[in-house]
Amino acid sequence: MFVLLLESFRAGQLKNIKISKNILLPALMYLFLVFSLLYSSRFDIKFLTQKTPLLIFPIIFYFRKKSLNEFQIKRILNTYVLGCVMSILILNIYAFYRAATFYPGGFHAIVQPGHNLFQSMSEGGNLFFGKYFSAIHQTVYYAVFLLFSYVLLLFQPIKNKKINTFFIIIVLIGIFQISNRVSLLITPLIYVYYLISQRGVKKRLVLLISIILLSAVIFVNPRFNKIIGDIYEKEIIINPTSKNSFHTRLLTWNASIQIIKENILLGVGVGDHDLRLMSTYKELNYINPLRAQLNSHNQFLTIAIQIGMIGFILLLVSLGVLFFNRSREYHYVIRSLSIILFVSFLFESMFQRYSGLMFFSFFYSFFAYVDSTTKVKL
Repeated sequence: MFVLLLESFRAGQLKNIKISKNILLPALMYLFLVFSLLYSSRFDIKFLTQKTPLLIFPIIFYFRKKSLNEFQIKRILNTYVLGCVMSILILNIYAFYRAATFYPGGFHAIVQPGHNLFQSMSEGGNLFFGKYFSAIHQTVYYAVFLLFSYVLLLFQPIKNKKINTFFIIIVLIGIFQISNRVSLLITPLIYVYYLISQRGVKKRLVLLISIILLSAVIFVNPRFNKIIGDIYEKEIIINPTSKNSFHTRLLTWNASIQIIKENILLGVGVGDHDLRLMSTYKELNYINPLRAQLNSHNQFLTIAIQIGMIGFILLLVSLGVLFFNRSREYHYVIRSLSIILFVSFLFESMFQRYSGLMFFSFFYSFFAYVDSTTKVKL
């Protein structure tokens, strides 16, 4: 990554093409995060190194000398899709090998004692779909990677239709196996958006039927079904002692909002984010978030805690840049990416993990660059 950065400075900016300054928004966010260390009680170099993708990828593309042609862009995206498909196949083989117990009656996936397969899936206790399946990557971020590969297969399909269909099936199986609730919510949204982008009465009929079928598949999924049942039975309330994952998120969000109210302009600083959040859990007697050392589980709230409304606005503007792109060939792909990021940011602090930062920083910079070089009015 640093080698690419040095090369971008050596090459100089692309001639005859004006690269939009919007590409540097993540880099600006990084500079505010660095500045926030000045008013943090903890100044640790790790806070600078963890967030470097926000700085490096925008600069790499901003100073790139040569434009990417259509073949190069598609090759990059197709390679990404192929990597996702291969990872699903590898993980299934690995999970089958590690989690399978062979009985006289055949294959039996290892589950929690006293639970059947679907009960263990709903509680995250199925080792085939959980621990062993996600051996290569954390499930939440892996699901985001697969979602974007699904977008690419829909809007930028591989020339061979049979291979493209096969890849779509594999990716959808992977998303279902992970059973991340946010990804299960985004998947039908993306497909509905894809069908809306198509023209014709037949396509609209397919849209209606697809919505019904997808809704049925999602609500059959035990993890999604469980959270709906919990909301119906327990209602949306702030319960400090709750162990339910949805209600625990409510606790983390409420604690985060309390901090933001007291530090709305500049935040508490990236160095004090964790300390302040844990102390707030303790003050509010939020036992389980404190015990598990949970973050805000919301990227908008996390950035607002760290650098205040400045960071919150920069993040929103960055998503807006993607959503209102003018790319000739990749308009729907980029817009779908912004939808994936927006919904994911509502439920996860993606910048707290390196994989989330890399995904956002690379694809934001890549498509902001593509938009600058291939834009056209739609």
